[in-house]
Amino acid sequence: MSRTFIPVGLRRLIHERAAGRCEYIRFFGRLGQGGTRLSDDELTYSIIKYAYPDVRARMMEIMKDSQAGRLAGEVDLVLAALRVAKVLKPWPEAKEWQVISRPNPEFVSQLKEKDKKDVEAQFLGLLPPESEQDRMLKTVVIRIREALSYDPDNNSAGLPNMLLARLPRELVDVLILFSVNHDDTSSWKEDGRKVLCAFVLYWLIFVGDDRKAADRVFQHVYPADENQRWRFSLKSIQTLIDEYEQEGITRVMPRRWQLPSLYDEVNNANDYLRPWTERFKSLDQDSGRKPGEALRVFSTNQELVKRALVWLQRKYIVGEYPDYEPTSDRDDDLPIDLDHLIPSSIFAFDWRYREDRLDSNVSLDNFRWERGTVGNSIGNFRWLDARDNRRRGNHEIEPVKDDGDLISNPLAWNKLIGKSKWSREEVSTFQLLIDSRTLDLHQKLLDGIAFLLVETPSNESSVSLG
Repeated sequence: MSRTFIPVGLRRLIHERAAGRCEYIRFFGRLGQGGTRLSDDELTYSIIKYAYPDVRARMMEIMKDSQAGRLAGEVDLVLAALRVAKVLKPWPEAKEWQVISRPNPEFVSQLKEKDKKDVEAQFLGLLPPESEQDRMLKTVVIRIREALSYDPDNNSAGLPNMLLARLPRELVDVLILFSVNHDDTSSWKEDGRKVLCAFVLYWLIFVGDDRKAADRVFQHVYPADENQRWRFSLKSIQTLIDEYEQEGITRVMPRRWQLPSLYDEVNNANDYLRPWTERFKSLDQDSGRKPGEALRVFSTNQELVKRALVWLQRKYIVGEYPDYEPTSDRDDDLPIDLDHLIPSSIFAFDWRYREDRLDSNVSLDNFRWERGTVGNSIGNFRWLDARDNRRRGNHEIEPVKDDGDLISNPLAWNKLIGKSKWSREEVSTFQLLIDSRTLDLHQKLLDGIAFLLVETPSNESSVSLG
């Protein structure tokens, strides 16, 4: 067998040029492009590890912890700690965008400079030796995890572990800032924990731009005198969310007082399946806030559907899998499947067999192109044990015990599923069941976060973090 040898060019690198701080970023970036290209965050962390070798050991302690190591990856945790340090100890002549932004390679390369010594000290203070526990990043992360975790008896509004694994990196930055930027970090008291859980739920479902949402929090903390610095409280979170909605950072979801008109719209539906732009359009007249469009996005965006249902079905999910710890946010790691209540094989059948599945009086063109919009919205989904889902196939619904799948009238759903051929009446029922349940689920979400919305009256004026 003949062999082909390919010449490989080698170049000896002068140590001072390769390891010198000024050249390190350029060298590391070019080296990474020769293999797997590093993301900016990974490159930033690599430079941090080079400049502060002990940081790696501290992060290994965090990642090995059964609670701390499941909130976020080590890259995101380290950069969150440095971002918090920047805003708590800004350097002279700093511009706002430099202080509030996520750290980048250029900033880390300058961290040892004289004017940033306070930033460096604040950052390293969050990652002390293991013997120094006070205000340690590990302790902060554990407290956040404990405050957010669902417990049927002590924290019924909390989040299951499966949802904690889906926290955006910018939200992790904000949570660590909330915890560090407070005088009493010993624990989250009950009221503060309630506000924190609701805020995280609101962010996961309603925030449209994670970067802008995080930047706004860091903007509030940065310029104020330390004694008057913005703090986590019910009032401050209400004001923050109002700013988010006014500036389009979050989608303005329908409030409780708007739901009756939506239910009227849904109940007046017929066999004409509404296109995406026509769903929940009774609220579209509010052109500035667009709650109708917000509901359309919420009900059809698959990531939002998954997040919302994990929280809505938290009692069922945690009850079935009390010790489950996801290793990532990938769906194939989960012991549950996202299950269509009306199976896709029933509403999304092969169009060649339409005459066997639909009566002649059904509007074929409308049903063909809009069935997916209705059938793949949140009202037609639930999380179900993967084994039960495989066993079910395309048969009738077997309700989860204790209303764990939030289906108020399974008989009506099963009657529709059992029909081998749909008339105009069945098509109308298909839309009615799914859209009605969509509104029901939205209302249950509002039950968890309504007290954070400025339009909702509240007797509470300020709930402190500690």
